[in-house]
Amino acid sequence: MNTRAWVFCGALGLLGTACATVSPVRPLAPDGDYGTRAPFIFQAAAPDGRWILACQAREDTDQDGKVEVRFDPHGGLMGDTARPYLFLEPGEGLAVDDVLTWDTEGRRLALLRDGAIHLLDTTTNEETRLGDWSLADDETKAPRPPMRASFSRDGQRLLYLRREGTRTVPVLRDVTSGKERRVDTGPGLLGQAFLHPDGHWMVFDVVVKDTDQDGVLRWPQEQTTLAPARCRGRVLSSSYMGFRGDQPVRRFQRITGGPLIEGEDILQPLGEGLLRRAPDGTLFFEDEDGDRTTWVPASCKAHVLAGDAPREQPVVGCDARNELADLRAGQVLGLVTDEDEPETIDTRGRALHFLQPRPDGTPGRRSASWGPVRWRPAVQPQ
Repeated sequence: MNTRAWVFCGALGLLGTACATVSPVRPLAPDGDYGTRAPFIFQAAAPDGRWILACQAREDTDQDGKVEVRFDPHGGLMGDTARPYLFLEPGEGLAVDDVLTWDTEGRRLALLRDGAIHLLDTTTNEETRLGDWSLADDETKAPRPPMRASFSRDGQRLLYLRREGTRTVPVLRDVTSGKERRVDTGPGLLGQAFLHPDGHWMVFDVVVKDTDQDGVLRWPQEQTTLAPARCRGRVLSSSYMGFRGDQPVRRFQRITGGPLIEGEDILQPLGEGLLRRAPDGTLFFEDEDGDRTTWVPASCKAHVLAGDAPREQPVVGCDARNELADLRAGQVLGLVTDEDEPETIDTRGRALHFLQPRPDGTPGRRSASWGPVRWRPAVQPQ
């Protein structure tokens, strides 16, 4: 069966970062086989294909005389134990505990291994140990585990959490100079921290009240049948049963410092200010001095669709007119055609394919497929 897929460059930056010129340019990864002949579960790849993250089971951990991985309908692993591997070049790869995040170019990654969080520059191959890390709460069944590290859109700042004794401490790092500063997030149990994409704000989710009245402050855990996010296979079905734990509050702080700001009326940061909603539905902009300017009247009943941070302009849809804003179509770069559906496509026009069928003879595709894998040309310009 032929697979057809379109490759786009987004007009509003939704996909645009994947189409930007990468600087400095790392040469294409050498041709060769990535991984071993063992069960291979693709997880992610850099936008330009400079690295691949996958899970492999390479040992007979259940001692049944064979190396095999199967998945339940919720993406859970059965059979032998698989672990993540990071591939920067053909071969067996680097064993890691997890990759938390990477910048928009895919150049720098924040990863976990050997009980610590590390910053890896894939262009220079420089690896920096940032601090201790506990794996006690790493295995979560949430579809999206709490964010513990994130880069700014320009890749120049990294906000990450590290352990200092029994405390979790947020640290803001300049990735070029290596300068760091610890950030005070106020009272409460810090569970998640990330940089807003425009690079002006830090965002913290903190549990401050025992909202479920069990006598303990507890970060909310999503109750779901979905398998743990790490090394999850193809998901055919899952159920969702809400959250267990306490309800966090969201706090905002500017990158440059200043007070922590919180409030249920905050919709999102926008440039140096905040977009907020008044009780009557009016949208107003609050600048860094606290001055407020009405932007959208209550009669619009506005839904915020996107925000242009440099121009400090929102894109909204109004229920009053029963219509939404047009976000402009992207540019079609080419048509992807191949007999085997690829795992992913990078910005250099290459597709990642399994080189061989599974032991039962069927094509490999996001299930208990067998490695290795290899990049192949994919995009045929029109």
